[in-house]
Amino acid sequence: MAEFLEPGEKQCRFCKAKATCRALRADVTDVVGGDAACTIDEFAEFLPEVVDSQTGDNYLPMAMSKVALVEDWCKAVRAEVERRLFAGQKVDGYKLVEGKRGNRKWGDEAEVEALLKSFRMRQDEMYDLSLISPTKAEKVFKQNPKRWAKVTDLITQSVGKPSVALATDKRPEMVIQSVSDDFSDLIKTLN
Repeated sequence: MAEFLEPGEKQCRFCKAKATCRALRADVTDVVGGDAACTIDEFAEFLPEVVDSQTGDNYLPMAMSKVALVEDWCKAVRAEVERRLFAGQKVDGYKLVEGKRGNRKWGDEAEVEALLKSFRMRQDEMYDLSLISPTKAEKVFKQNPKRWAKVTDLITQSVGKPSVALATDKRPEMVIQSVSDDFSDLIKTLN
């Protein structure tokens, strides 16, 4: 089946099988020099023919250990292409273009302010007032612990999003409930 697949940025963009696709893995291995680490056949030994709840994704730990290296290589390739293009050299198939434009801002705020006043705009229409951020409040009240304590009670902070780390990382492991556990009651009633 892998012989018929043609991996590519557009084809693979939304594919849910990217991490386990043999064709994509072979394509990436060809680019990064598969012989240096292991051949596609050697790498394939770590991947079961059918990945399911019984066989698991037993090749993932090995692949994950190489992700940072591959990402660094990708960044280095991008940087070298950019360096060459900025130096006026040609890179077949690539060119420099203007990127996303920056945010709009006033050239001369005093001039704009005078113009808006000449339009007889009200102050609440001309100006946006906003509270200072918790970071700025900390700087202001750092020397006054009583006031800072009262301000601290009103600060909220969202929890960090889960991220993958090495097993040796000092942070505690998150316990994630399996999705199948959400349906256990339903399965019991169906049986």
